[in-house]
Amino acid sequence: MSPNSDLLPLYNSGIIALYTLDLTAIGGPVFRFCNYNNTNGSNVSFGGVDFTAIPIETEGFEINSAGQIPTPILRVSNVFGTITGLIGQYEDVVGAKLIRRRTLIKYLDGQPNANGSAHFPDDIWFVERKIREDKLLVEFQLASSLDLEGAQLPFRLMLQDTCPWTYRGDGCGYGGPPVANRFDQPTSDPNLDDCGKRVSSCRLRFGPFAIIPFGGFPGLDRRSF
Repeated sequence: MSPNSDLLPLYNSGIIALYTLDLTAIGGPVFRFCNYNNTNGSNVSFGGVDFTAIPIETEGFEINSAGQIPTPILRVSNVFGTITGLIGQYEDVVGAKLIRRRTLIKYLDGQPNANGSAHFPDDIWFVERKIREDKLLVEFQLASSLDLEGAQLPFRLMLQDTCPWTYRGDGCGYGGPPVANRFDQPTSDPNLDDCGKRVSSCRLRFGPFAIIPFGGFPGLDRRSF
């Protein structure tokens, strides 16, 4: 990998991958980059956000037919020492989040059809380990959130018709006057005010058309397990 010769020319068709390395969870910055630059040498921009042109190689993002979770490889040019600086300061950036956003080149800023909201669903990965580091490149192995060491699912119990949040506490957030008892019968008595943990109980407090913080999963179908 060289600093400029490996950058790909930007044409007006095809798909471009934009990468965001988010180190905020480990106390670091957000670094955005891609393998392209504009024909005038400027950085690519999408939705008002610039992505630094830096030679990269990736492999292994595809999900195979066996259903195994991929462990992609990301190789980033290290000619200028930028990645080495991040690695040295933030413990090989292990645990950092990598977001791969793909869009059509025609939707990039500056194009006639620029549209910052037109993109494929984001792919989200985490840096699992550093494989290689030298003067030319740094190579990382990535893992999905489902494949991180020590991760367990579900993170909370999935109930179809019952809300697990504490009434008037975290997750619920209701702070209004007394509404109803746990049977959804109206009351103005603070001592009787209690949530029935149902969608109907939530609607009584937040309104029939509001976005409610119901913590259950009404669409859960046992047949899908």
